[in-house]
Amino acid sequence: MKLYKYQKYSHQTLGSIIKNKIWLSGAKNFNDLFDCKFQQDKFTENEYIELKHINDFRKKQDIPYVDLGFSKFEFNEIIFNDVKTNAMYHGAQEYLYEFGIFCLSEIPDSILMWSHYADNHKGICLEFDVDLKLNNTLLAVNYATKYPKVSIYDMGINLAKTTHSILATKSADWSYEKEWRYIVNDKSDQLINNPFKLTSIIFGARSKSEDIETILEAVKHNKDVSFKKATQSNTDYEMLISDYVHI
Repeated sequence: MKLYKYQKYSHQTLGSIIKNKIWLSGAKNFNDLFDCKFQQDKFTENEYIELKHINDFRKKQDIPYVDLGFSKFEFNEIIFNDVKTNAMYHGAQEYLYEFGIFCLSEIPDSILMWSHYADNHKGICLEFDVDLKLNNTLLAVNYATKYPKVSIYDMGINLAKTTHSILATKSADWSYEKEWRYIVNDKSDQLINNPFKLTSIIFGARSKSEDIETILEAVKHNKDVSFKKATQSNTDYEMLISDYVHI
């Protein structure tokens, strides 16, 4: 499967390509105010008891768990105390912000994404070959009109599934991006080794000739990488992608 990353050209971008690295962003700094948010859903006393037993087991086995942060005697007070409930969910939200996310798209020819993410067509778009079987934290984004509804119980029973559900859900307004997300725990705002194979670099319709030459020189030893160019159609509102011919 091919997935694409639109980027502004910079020394940092060039360095990442040369070193075969990718930058994982934290959701707290995303441009979408609604990204990675969820609705609070309360849970029952029976669910609390079940979750308490599960957590005790996970502690002994050194398995990640959701810290309830209160005793059974405080349970009823918390259920009817919005301040304490909100504090619990605030902690869960901060936990989500610790994840590093690498955003990709199914399409390399989006006019909006070339404009928004690739410096008004002056940047580049990286093409990656992705094996979904080898990347189980690479998730297709679900587009919705409402936040995912999540309780602390949901997070406690299946932390990975619930976390991924929240981190891979966005407003339907963004559906044109056809986004996928590579998600890594506790790696927010960090540079990591690239888990995918870079197969092509697409230059923007307004890419500067000196930027193109710099990239060609930097990547010339990697025979697995091809070069393409995005151009503006003369008849339709669309971007055309074709092989780059070096003159």
